[in-house]
Amino acid sequence: MLHVATFEQAKNLLELKFGKCHVGKEPIALIDAVDRVLAQAVVAKEDVPGFDRSTVDGFAVHAADTFGSSESMPALLRNIGEVTMGEICELRCERGECVAIPTGGQLPKGTDAVVMIEKTEDYGGGLIGITKSIAPGENIIFRHDDVSLGEEVYSSGKRLKPTDIGALAALGITEVLVAKRPMVGILSTGDEIVPFDTTPQIAQVRDVNSILLAACVTQIGGHARRYGICPDDDGMLEKRITLMARECDAIFLSGGSSVGAKDALKRTVETLGEVYLHGIAVKPGKPTIFGEVEGKPLIGFPGHPAAVYFIYDLFANPLLRSMMGEIDPLPSPCFRAKLASAIPSNHGRQEYVAVLLTIEEDCFVARPLMSKPGLITQFARADGYIEVPRDCEGFSEGEQVTVFAL
Repeated sequence: MLHVATFEQAKNLLELKFGKCHVGKEPIALIDAVDRVLAQAVVAKEDVPGFDRSTVDGFAVHAADTFGSSESMPALLRNIGEVTMGEICELRCERGECVAIPTGGQLPKGTDAVVMIEKTEDYGGGLIGITKSIAPGENIIFRHDDVSLGEEVYSSGKRLKPTDIGALAALGITEVLVAKRPMVGILSTGDEIVPFDTTPQIAQVRDVNSILLAACVTQIGGHARRYGICPDDDGMLEKRITLMARECDAIFLSGGSSVGAKDALKRTVETLGEVYLHGIAVKPGKPTIFGEVEGKPLIGFPGHPAAVYFIYDLFANPLLRSMMGEIDPLPSPCFRAKLASAIPSNHGRQEYVAVLLTIEEDCFVARPLMSKPGLITQFARADGYIEVPRDCEGFSEGEQVTVFAL
């Protein structure tokens, strides 16, 4: 009989066994660092921006010279020159004077605000009328408003977005230290499995799971190495898993973790290392294995592709993020939606039900995809899923539920 762990117990077990299992570090060029995880904090080596500058086209002024000005009674200032983009401004502006300035131009000495060009009138002969009062600091970005010298810009463990790459470029950073991409070995097991690019015979099925897992690993930033298909033979499994443990940072196996007479996978893992868990109270994905071989974390996924995806999303994805040292990853986007049809009790297991999302009368409506196990194309159509807690008797038609995006 399979003795199962709760979802919480399984999560805690992974953290306990592999929470300190990290891949190495490597320096890479900034341009190649998008979606990589920082392995050390980034500290600013200069102020950004490095000078006070205008955010609009207009005239740099002493703000006090504009107080009380209006269209009917403009403040009159003398234009003493113009700021040139890309050049140091040597002009000094005294009270009663102004300087023409473009967006991004360096603020002349003595000025503390910029009037937008639309709020000025050129009366000729260097005389400029200001038709709106402005406050000190208006339309200006001051030196180090963005980042100050010595400030920690990003902490270790942050996954870099394209906007982060731009921010680091603004700091003059050309190289960053990041976590290496974990090498994940992927093996499909089962006498009935054939390569996905061949035509299966009766009683055979294409290898979907290794391709699915490879795509998931690649998406998160890992290297996926597929080790083909292995029949349910203890000796052959032992050789293949030993090779994977030698060459990879983590081991993903699929297809051989169902309880039965041909449970060669569990026996082999016990021979080579240790099985920490066999069975989780979730649906789909109950016959999942957690183990370790030569210090490498091992997950034995169920045979059905939908179950493979959910187990990956719930357990393998956080494991790989942890191995890269990623901290506080953003949760999956979620939506509140009205349930189009009832979802019955989940029989004591935490259940995950794929749904289609539609918009009706300006509200999201979730339509459960109650497909049979093993039907991958129906699952692939899903927009998200609903989590049904193990102590919940299900949801009623019309009830508001949370849908997590896939």
